[in-house]
Amino acid sequence: VSTQSTGAGDSNMLGRQPQISLPHQEPIELYNNALSFCSQKVRICLAEHRIPFKSNHIHLIETGWYQTCSPAFKKINPAATVPVLVHDGHPIYDSQYIVSYIREELQGEHGLASDLALEDRWNAQTSIDTDWDVMTSQAGREAAMGNNIPMLSLPVFASMMQEIPYHRPLWGLIHHVHKIRPVLFFLFKLLGPAIVYLPLLAFIRGSRNTMRKHLAALNAELEGRQYLSGDQFTMADANLICVFERLRAGGWEYLWQDLENVSAYWERLRSRPSYKAAIADHHLPIMVKGSERLAEWRHAHPWFRDALDTDKPVWTPRVVGVVLLPVALVIAIGVAFFA
Repeated sequence: VSTQSTGAGDSNMLGRQPQISLPHQEPIELYNNALSFCSQKVRICLAEHRIPFKSNHIHLIETGWYQTCSPAFKKINPAATVPVLVHDGHPIYDSQYIVSYIREELQGEHGLASDLALEDRWNAQTSIDTDWDVMTSQAGREAAMGNNIPMLSLPVFASMMQEIPYHRPLWGLIHHVHKIRPVLFFLFKLLGPAIVYLPLLAFIRGSRNTMRKHLAALNAELEGRQYLSGDQFTMADANLICVFERLRAGGWEYLWQDLENVSAYWERLRSRPSYKAAIADHHLPIMVKGSERLAEWRHAHPWFRDALDTDKPVWTPRVVGVVLLPVALVIAIGVAFFA
């Protein structure tokens, strides 16, 4: 389960689409979501280049509802994903194509330093492969830091879902192409902190432990460096802002607190004006409340904290009756009516 959205449809819907003209109020507009990993990356790129744009916020279920699946947004992007950059009425799809377009075609007051080999490497390291087998396999988790993000996001998603009415994920059962996702978010809403009793916990723990290994490797790479390339901020660092921001939201900061180079690096990233402009200024109340509630769950429920932050067993006979049977019922209903 992931909010990772590249804004791409099929292979014919990548990059700039000159044959499509969309209504627009400003020369540059960005359809984006505050929480979306790829939306954040594009906003950082725009901020670092000091390019003004009109932000059109589009909700994902985590921030309110499946607006990306609405008929109105599908007129903007039939693939129903964000971000989408619109320049003079023509859309550009897929975050990587958008970043390239910004750097090659749009004139900002300031250009980012370029290290293409480094940027390609870290784009691959921080990208999220939403294939279930990749996200849940140890090989997939070890192959790329980004593949650990979906599972590490689930606790804060469950917290955010407490602010969202039940009918919103049910609407998604009708309109979302992947029916299992609305079913899971319905369960997150239903169970709250008890999501740690789902079999997904094994994947969360696997991602937690593997993310720690990635961070330790990053700590070694940052020795004697301000940024990944040395003294200059590049899009490689922008990608890592998105990783750290999602980990921060999910309460996983302790994974790097004893890593001196990573801790200092994160503070440098957060001190950049682009972090405020592209990330902090876009925090929605539901995002803030989601992180706060998650911290409260960790403090109030030792079983929840132990499930996320240790490898202690959580299964009991009571869990089977109280949690798993209702879960099985919800899944069966979803499969029966919406498969």
